[in-house]
Amino acid sequence: MTVFRVNKYDKPTIIRRATDSDTNMKPAIVELKIDNRDVPKVAIEAFLLNQKLGAHHSFIIELRRKPELESVFGKTMESNLQTWLSKTVSIKIISGDKSAGDSGEVRFIGTITSVDFESSVSSLGIIRIRGFSPTIMMDITAMHRIFHDSSSADIIHTLVASEGLPNANINVSGGIVHSGLLAYGETAYQMLNYLANLEGWWAYYDGLNFNVVKDIPDSYVELKANQLGSFSVELDATRKKEYCLRSFEFLKGNWFQSNNPPPTPSGIPLGKTAGSASSISNSKEKIILPINPGSQKHADQSVEIAFRQTYARLLHGVGSTDKIGIIPGKSLKLKWEIAHKQTESRSEESLSGVYLIVGAKHSYADGKYYCDFTCVARDLAYPYYELYQLPEQIIEIGTVVNNDDPEKLGRVKVRFDWATDSDAESPFLRLCMPHAGGNPHGLWFIPELNDRVAVSIRGRHLENAIAIGSVHDGSLKPRGDLPDKNNNNKSILTRAGNEIIFKDDIDKEQIIIKAKGGQCQMTFDAANNKESIKIDVKDSATISLDGTGKIAVQTSNSSCKISMDSSAPGIVLESAQGTIDLKAMNINIEGSAGIKIKSNGPISEEAAANYTIQGAMVEVKGGMIKLN
Repeated sequence: MTVFRVNKYDKPTIIRRATDSDTNMKPAIVELKIDNRDVPKVAIEAFLLNQKLGAHHSFIIELRRKPELESVFGKTMESNLQTWLSKTVSIKIISGDKSAGDSGEVRFIGTITSVDFESSVSSLGIIRIRGFSPTIMMDITAMHRIFHDSSSADIIHTLVASEGLPNANINVSGGIVHSGLLAYGETAYQMLNYLANLEGWWAYYDGLNFNVVKDIPDSYVELKANQLGSFSVELDATRKKEYCLRSFEFLKGNWFQSNNPPPTPSGIPLGKTAGSASSISNSKEKIILPINPGSQKHADQSVEIAFRQTYARLLHGVGSTDKIGIIPGKSLKLKWEIAHKQTESRSEESLSGVYLIVGAKHSYADGKYYCDFTCVARDLAYPYYELYQLPEQIIEIGTVVNNDDPEKLGRVKVRFDWATDSDAESPFLRLCMPHAGGNPHGLWFIPELNDRVAVSIRGRHLENAIAIGSVHDGSLKPRGDLPDKNNNNKSILTRAGNEIIFKDDIDKEQIIIKAKGGQCQMTFDAANNKESIKIDVKDSATISLDGTGKIAVQTSNSSCKISMDSSAPGIVLESAQGTIDLKAMNINIEGSAGIKIKSNGPISEEAAANYTIQGAMVEVKGGMIKLN
């Protein structure tokens, strides 16, 4: 046995490798069917079957063109090889050495995806067949789809049913309820793996059935020392062992914080060193959740899943054997103790224990079989998938279909341009506003129905997406007088016609505020440094003020005017064809220099009580004076 040890300055990886036995390839019997037709054993040259938990299985089969093969598939089979595409392949491997007592078997059903024919003068020809497990059929068509108010289990059931995957065992229920889960260019298989990873469920093909389960059922295969060609275990301490989460749930304004639970030591003797090995790299890693946790329980669960997925990969085994029956998803009972001379610094260590097989590569050639496999400690095993990664951020264009947010947060629902289903709309999305403060401050501008908006999407969960702004297009053009080659016009216009216009033309600067299409209008004019303010109401009344101190109030036909001028001090009230009435409890008229009252017609004064005229001298003139 070779042992590699490290100190804290080296890459913190500990490898123990056992190679005490050499095992040759074992005779094996292979039963192969293509499209439910038996392939003669003499025609089977070789094959390689690669199986991995949580991934597609792949195979390559080489057939030698022989008369026995022609008797099944015809003498002109090379011209009809394309008919093999998408056909079913069935493989069964059993031991060919009855004296070995090996009763195990490997069974696999797959789908042919490519066929080629190779021929030479000295050879009858080789037919090479490649393919995958039936799960590949779920990994062909990219989806653009939104799943509404559905649990993870419900979505998985929907995906499997829509793809028509045969022999599916979906034994999960519940899970996180997604208000808007986005499939953006992903296949059904990628979405299924994402959900399984999110929930901590196993999703795998066992050679015959596709399974989605919370726990892999126990099914054991036993290996002894004389059945192993080699076996090594790697303890990887580079993975950080502590996680912390801090996330904000925006609907209720709650902060959630969580830390991972303490690690559970493995029952495998070597795995007991995991705790001390992890101290080499003990910094905490902050988790950014793809969704907002709705409760503290959900936050704790998410941290635990991330922690267990990492911790499960601390102990990683790689081995080889000629024993038949090594299948991903089965538990491997390894009975092989490595004994060595005990010294003061080293004691007996054991690789014995129970592992979970996560990968197997089955090789067959010239009638003999061999298997290379990978495994993890069974008591630490936890599902983990190589996930399809969405871009860090996606910008999509859509149409507003609902702006009546039940939570009164100003959110909108959007139907994206790629959505063909009339129901394929987003959940309510938050809006990015210039100032989104709470009462009593902030701005409030909500897009109208059928407005076009740009949406920033992070991850697959649309409840975290944000509508970042509105966009024009050919069907939603701005008003014709607004576009300007010098970009001098700015405007805020509401649905009812209320508008604020900013004009930046040099020496023609203006701010115009209109109500209901201009029925009421206020104009702030700073043209040529001659500042003025003008208020118009239905073109029937005007108030104007300017920087010279003039104020004028007049009707549209100028029949009534009030003028004030600070440069030539005075106030003028004018009604050309009407009456000016002054009414009050008391009216005082005082002129510091004088008061003049003039009329081109009669003047009438009347007092219900005493009428007093007083002056240093009172002069009364008239063609006729009548005193009564």
